[in-house]
Amino acid sequence: MIITDLREKNWNNFFAHHLQDWQGVCTKYSPQGKMFEYFESLRSFRGNQEQTQVIQNNEYKYPELLISVDELIFEAVIVIFI
Repeated sequence: MIITDLREKNWNNFFAHHLQDWQGVCTKYSPQGKMFEYFESLRSFRGNQEQTQVIQNNEYKYPELLISVDELIFEAVIVIFI
């Protein structure tokens, strides 16, 4: 069947091209659009020898918050009551 063939091809391509380390930066914003946090991300994908399982490991490195927690909570309260 064609669908099964496409699924198997997609799975094989994933194993061939995406099982590696992916680095990036994630950013969080308040409901008002103000950036309040960012962190570095490392996602590692590994497969077993039979190519039937993928293991994903996520590592995050957080710098200090860009605004205080009190300010963030205050902004969230404002959004809830408007």
